[in-house]
This record gives sequence, structure tokens and C-alpha cells, in this order.
Amino acid sequence: MLLRRRHFADRDNLAPMDAHELQRFRILRKLGIFGIDPDDPLVMEAMAAYVQGRLAQMPRSSVILTPQGRFVDVRQPVVPRPGAAALLAARADMAAWSVAIEYAFWTDARPEVFLRVQQVQRPVDARVSTWQRSLQQTMEKNRIALADAVQSREPARFHIMLGGGQAQVNPLYDLWLRVTGRGGAIDVARRAGERA
Repeated sequence: MLLRRRHFADRDNLAPMDAHELQRFRILRKLGIFGIDPDDPLVMEAMAAYVQGRLAQMPRSSVILTPQGRFVDVRQPVVPRPGAAALLAARADMAAWSVAIEYAFWTDARPEVFLRVQQVQRPVDARVSTWQRSLQQTMEKNRIALADAVQSREPARFHIMLGGGQAQVNPLYDLWLRVTGRGGAIDVARRAGERA
């Protein structure tokens, strides 16, 4: 949502989600999420037809996919399903970006969220198989580059998008620490200096 607000605020969202889970979280439909049955062998064709229809109605839309079809451990190699490649091969006007996401513990008891975005190069021969290969290679390189940056624990390798360099434990607890003269949120820059 943060990336969307900052970079794609003028676009509508289209994102598939397991239909069973979407029944539990119906409010997500207002965010452009639609239900699919990931175990249905015909899901790719049905999803592609639905997305193509919606793009005809709303051409300035972002199609958000989890190309592996599920959330996976960041140490596992990327193995995307063919749905994203099929959508990209069907439309010459679409561009793709790989967004790698990792949750890691740096300075707090709670994990921080790290992102790395890299554009996927359009293959010269834009067939499903070549798009699939391009997606897989870009996502794998992006995953490895993000893991390397996170493991380096160097704040300079990242741009802080939310939080302003201050990690918080709990707003009430942070207030209590400030009132009692013991400080508030953890100072990321200070902690980075301690590690150097």
C-alpha cells in the first residue's frame, strides 16, 4: 500500500487472492482484490480473461501478483507460476517490476520490512516462455541482491520510507520511557554507529 500511495496513486489495483480467504476478508475487494481458486487447472485462463476485461475498462491499472502463487522463504530460489508471464505476453503495453520483500530483525524485537524494486526487461521475443524466463531471472537476482543488502546491516544501502529512522517498540511504552527519562524509540543511526 505504501508503494502504491507513493508511486502509483493514480492507478487502480487488480490483484488475485485465494477465493476462500477473500471470503474471510471481504473488505479487501475494495482494494481491487478478486478471488481465484489457485488449485483449479483452468485458473490461468480465467484470471487472464478477467484481468483483460478489467484493463479494457480501466487501462491505467496495476496488476499485482505473487508470481510464485504463495509467500515463500526468502532463501528459496524463485519459481514463478506462468500466470504473470501469460498476462505480459498478451499485452505489449504492460511493464513489469519485481518487488522483493524481506522481514528482518535489525534494531528491534519486531522485524523491519525491506524492499527492493527492479524492472523486468521485456524480452525481444515476448512469448509466455521468454517472459517466464525473464521474470524468473529478474526475481532471483532481485531476491539475492536484497538478501545481501539486508545481511550487510548497512542503513546507507536503504532509503527509509516509513518510520524516519526511529524504530518503535510500542507507542505507550515509548511514551513511558520518555516520561521516565530513559529515551523513546530506538535510534537506528546510533545503533548503526555501534556496529561499525
